Amino acid sequence: GRNGKVVKVITQRALAEFMASRPETCKFLQAETIKGTGFGICEVKTVQASSSALRALELLLKYKITALAICDEDGTAISTLSSSDLRTLVAKKKFKFVGITAMEFVAQSRQQLDGAQEKPALVTVGTGATLWDLLTKLATTGLHRVFVVDADRKPVGVVSFKDILRRVFEKVNGKAADW
Repeated sequence: GRNGKVVKVITQRALAEFMASRPETCKFLQAETIKGTGFGICEVKTVQASSSALRALELLLKYKITALAICDEDGTAISTLSSSDLRTLVAKKKFKFVGITAMEFVAQSRQQLDGAQEKPALVTVGTGATLWDLLTKLATTGLHRVFVVDADRKPVGVVSFKDILRRVFEKVNGKAADW
């Protein structure tokens, strides 16, 4: 505002929804696939569902990441554990890490959410998905990331909204983003 006070905050979700509502402005996202560009393909940090919650949190800290894919014993992605789950429990002062599995920790966190805040446990796309598919999933779910999975639902990548913004920046400006 004019007096230097913040009057509105543009959230990541609001920006994703804005972009997703204007398909004509990002046509290149509709043409580029994950498989064709390699976009989002990376080593995904995972934790087994039966691993301890402490182990999962240790991995978040060790790798300085905000989320892990939770996989079953076959390596199939079944959920995600994120820093948001941790913040939810800490804010409600109802957290327990010792003696529970990563899946139990996520279940505790999701039980604390108000109905309006509920989000899917895991959102994925296949390698044939377009970057537009990624953007619309981020916009409709309000999540910060989408995991890329192979035909066996094993995680092979992860894409955040920041990654999409970086790609748009590169296309519009013709140079790599340095952020």
